[in-house]
Amino acid sequence: MKEVESVRTDQLKRYMNGLWVFLDVKGWQKWFGAAVMGFAFALSLNNDFSPLQIQGLAIAMPLVLTYTMAVNDCFDIEIDKVKGKVMGKELIVSNVISRRTALALTFLSVIMGLISAWITSLSFFIIASAIVLIATVYSVPPFRLKMKYPFSTLTQFAGMFLPFIAGVASISTVTLQAMIISSAFAVLAMIHRFDHEI
Repeated sequence: MKEVESVRTDQLKRYMNGLWVFLDVKGWQKWFGAAVMGFAFALSLNNDFSPLQIQGLAIAMPLVLTYTMAVNDCFDIEIDKVKGKVMGKELIVSNVISRRTALALTFLSVIMGLISAWITSLSFFIIASAIVLIATVYSVPPFRLKMKYPFSTLTQFAGMFLPFIAGVASISTVTLQAMIISSAFAVLAMIHRFDHEI
């Protein structure tokens, strides 16, 4: 009986750890940080904001960013199998979490994220929708731009450009100054990414 309980506990731990890895908080936290910086930048220009706008930053952005990572994992199973063998990491989607469950969680996160963004403001919803669209065409067939250079680089740049803008859009109008700051952030992020990939 104790052995059965121990096995069940181990399976539950493995599944919960798999969910945590699938949601990839470590992967999107820097982009959430960019959105928070955008919010802080807009706050310095506009001290008037509501709790609805804060929920957009606190709820919509994490859900939308979770979608960007999760949708990629759902369609990268074959690539991740190879990476898993080389790097010794366990494949989460299909080995720990079924692809069907992964897709359901991905769909749920994007729907809840976009509803939360809609409640925040129209401009924030538009930016959040753009992030979702970019993540979708980057990862999902038949588009799967991640496999098509230079579109892969362009979509990555756009994906890195938008979180700061989303933070601004949650409480203020997006200005040219905000776009310049976000562009600089995106360029630095791309340089860092290329530096670590090469």
